[in-house]
Amino acid sequence: FVMNNNVHFVGGAPDAPLVWPGSGNLAALGGSPPSGNFGLTHNRRAFIGNTAANPSRIAWSILGDPTDWSGTGSGTQDIQEGDGDTLVTALPLTVNHLICFKQNSIHDLITTTSPFPTFPLFRDVGCAGKFAAVAVGGFIYFITPQGRMKATDGSRIYDSSLPGPTGITDKIDDVWDGLNQCRIQYICGVYNKRLHQIIWSCSNGSATTNDYSIVWDLTRRAWLRHPKGYDMNVYTLDQDGTIYGGSYDGVIYQQDKASTFTDASETSPGAISAYLTSGWIDAESQLNMKAVPYGDLSFTAQTTGTIEFGYGYDFESNQTIDNFSMQASGDKWDQFLWDVGVWGGQTDISKFIHMKGRGKYFQFMIRNKTASEQMSVNGIEFPVKTGPPAVLNS
Repeated sequence: FVMNNNVHFVGGAPDAPLVWPGSGNLAALGGSPPSGNFGLTHNRRAFIGNTAANPSRIAWSILGDPTDWSGTGSGTQDIQEGDGDTLVTALPLTVNHLICFKQNSIHDLITTTSPFPTFPLFRDVGCAGKFAAVAVGGFIYFITPQGRMKATDGSRIYDSSLPGPTGITDKIDDVWDGLNQCRIQYICGVYNKRLHQIIWSCSNGSATTNDYSIVWDLTRRAWLRHPKGYDMNVYTLDQDGTIYGGSYDGVIYQQDKASTFTDASETSPGAISAYLTSGWIDAESQLNMKAVPYGDLSFTAQTTGTIEFGYGYDFESNQTIDNFSMQASGDKWDQFLWDVGVWGGQTDISKFIHMKGRGKYFQFMIRNKTASEQMSVNGIEFPVKTGPPAVLNS
């Protein structure tokens, strides 16, 4: 956490908190701060929680001084001590409310006047690890020890059974279940302000490091996946929202960097290819047959490369695949000399795709066929024609 223009590091016993002024070497934080498992700042105080001796305790410093943990205004609070659980993390929800997460319960620490009281909010739900919670727009999104994302605004829990304003869906249960369940506690999250997305780095399959990411798109209320580029075990945000990740090789990497198509954190950087596959669309009717006669695809023109469009019916993916050049048909304005280039190129290309087939379920796929080439899809539109349900005669 950052306080008084210094960066503070809290790593848990036996490592005492460290401080870095922005140059030179790290140094031990002065005073007698607890060697807790997590730390943060809130209302001009430093907070440290979960020590080896008191795993359910959170402590706070005096106002404006992260080195003084015994003066007037400092204190500690035990969060439901003796329940056999541990305090894993805490995040500010509002100016005077610090939400404290245990593995199986959630509590509110009211930070108006020290000593701060605490009140239980929810039972039988909690957070998996110290980096597995992200605060965005009046909500805290968190990963449970069971490997699912939920959210809270302090008054209720939002998930697939109660979508609410967050629009959470759990239509990717197989993806969550495919993670290394022994490493759910090491999931780390970060909020991408530019794309309005929450990125969760996690361990897929039998991986023993975070090699994979699951992304919740808050604008589109949709799940995305990044199999490369986010193999990090901790994240931080710069003041301008730039994301930096700490990797397993001891190097810090800038994430989501424009015009970069390889993962520098890999030993042999691999290309980051992009594709979108829809779910199986039933148009709110599983019985009726559907037919999609055409698609209208819009994408941004590129200097080279092709875009691939596929579709299929009734759980047979990509029965038909079409390829389209992403190059404009002529030279682009302001890129070639007047009276030399052949004008008529456009920055956006629209393709009308004639389609065939029918079935109860429909799925489509858009992919950049050439690795390391940029792709930007602006939208796609389909008319869906439905007919009466099939009748079986015996």
